[in-house]
Amino acid sequence: MSASPRAKGPLDLVESRVRNLLIEQADARERLERAKKKDDDARKALLLAVVGVKDAAEAYLTDAEAKGDPGHLGDVVGLLARLLAANQVEEAAALGREPDGRWHRVVDTVVDGVIEEGKVVKEFLKAYLWKGDLLRGGQVAVARRGE
Repeated sequence: MSASPRAKGPLDLVESRVRNLLIEQADARERLERAKKKDDDARKALLLAVVGVKDAAEAYLTDAEAKGDPGHLGDVVGLLARLLAANQVEEAAALGREPDGRWHRVVDTVVDGVIEEGKVVKEFLKAYLWKGDLLRGGQVAVARRGE
């Protein structure tokens, strides 16, 4: 005679349900991580667009100030800066410092006998960090000694 299969008792049912719950929990965590990544990607794209608008507003403000008519552009630049700061976006400062290779790419040199060689003298494109990670790299010019 062959042995008949053992009937499932209450403990077997509990173990099965716990296994199923653990699988469901792992699936939920995975879905949550995918959703967070998707949200971060969308937020990053939006913040990059805001950075671009801020750059344009600063350029217009510089031109308007040179013409003596800045209007409300300073207010707009300030609002954009506060919006970025509220979203943990910060400029990676460069002017007067040595460029940080993680954030800045040197695209030009400027002969300057006053500023220390290798220091950033101009930012063509500001670098921005988001939550401490690079959001957008910067492009800078550094000083060099004339010959």
